[in-house]
Amino acid sequence: MLDLLAKKRVFVGTIYLTIVFFFHYPNAAAWWLGFAVAFAGEGIRTWSSGYLFKNEQLATTGPYSVVRNPLYLGSFLLGFGLTLMGGNIVLVGLYPLVFFPIYLRKIEQEEGFLLEQFGEEVMAFFQRVPRLVPRLSTYEPADHHWNLQRVIFVHREWGNWVLLAGFAGWFYYLLQAAGG
Repeated sequence: MLDLLAKKRVFVGTIYLTIVFFFHYPNAAAWWLGFAVAFAGEGIRTWSSGYLFKNEQLATTGPYSVVRNPLYLGSFLLGFGLTLMGGNIVLVGLYPLVFFPIYLRKIEQEEGFLLEQFGEEVMAFFQRVPRLVPRLSTYEPADHHWNLQRVIFVHREWGNWVLLAGFAGWFYYLLQAAGG
């Protein structure tokens, strides 16, 4: 079951955020904190996707030298921030319980694939760089230029920016309508 959820993680996230959208209790503090967390998360995703050449080369520098899975870290922060903006404390508390098992399973699957593809090179990378919690002391500057075309056309991060703007705008509107 966890394998299926890992495969359908974007769909699961969409269902979760739909629930957040309908069962919200926005307040100004939750909105500001959530916006900051979500913005940071999508910033990490955008930064990381500009250096990723998926299935072509192993990314080990730039954001990938600080954390092996910056896209998943960014996804966690984006989703958590959007959930925070909704202000429903129950959904905020449930979010990590839903997110971590699914994404940790997906990370395990991807690490198996990377071991098959890159062998010893990836083993050294796994030993040096943490899986999901960043370690700034391992930072190495990127070995190639950040690529905006990959961000927009290959990884389609613009969709997450639209999602962030939509959630932020909607919950901000609700706060203003309620006098907050």
